[in-house]
Amino acid sequence: MAADPQRDGADSFIYSGFIGGSRAMTSRVSPTGRTSPAGFAARSRQSRPERRFSKLSAAINQKATKLGARGRVTATDLAGVYYEADGLCQYCGFGVSWEGVSFDHKQAFAKGGSNTPDNLAASCMTCQRGKFTKTPEEWATAKDMTVACSVCGTSFRPRWADYMRGFGLTCSRKCSGTKGGQSV
Repeated sequence: MAADPQRDGADSFIYSGFIGGSRAMTSRVSPTGRTSPAGFAARSRQSRPERRFSKLSAAINQKATKLGARGRVTATDLAGVYYEADGLCQYCGFGVSWEGVSFDHKQAFAKGGSNTPDNLAASCMTCQRGKFTKTPEEWATAKDMTVACSVCGTSFRPRWADYMRGFGLTCSRKCSGTKGGQSV
């Protein structure tokens, strides 16, 4: 598996091989013949996108484990989801760079979603944070929703949770304390 050794600038050689199109490091060999763990060499030779997707996958897996969701994702899975989306947010369609992409679970863990690549969507931070635990269909409805205040007629955006519970019918506390123009 070892390919041509490369100098890394620290008087040691790095032996690398390519597995499935991605760089995989096996070990670092010092001039004295000692080797360090493969993980150290892999971290030191990853490109910036590989390193970012590795950190994101670790954080996603940690959260999934904590919440008891099944499945695991890898950095390769995240890169696949990102490139499959052609660098666009899956919810609003705006372009997202690999440095700013966020990954959202289409079916939230709170609603029984799994931590698998087919449940992930590449998204911008605005959509990812706004969607929260909504399904993609609920998010499409919520992001453009406006309601007329039942008291004064002002158009406003209600909080989704309040709207779903039947609240969020008035634009302010002042209006919610007034019914039909009279104080309650």
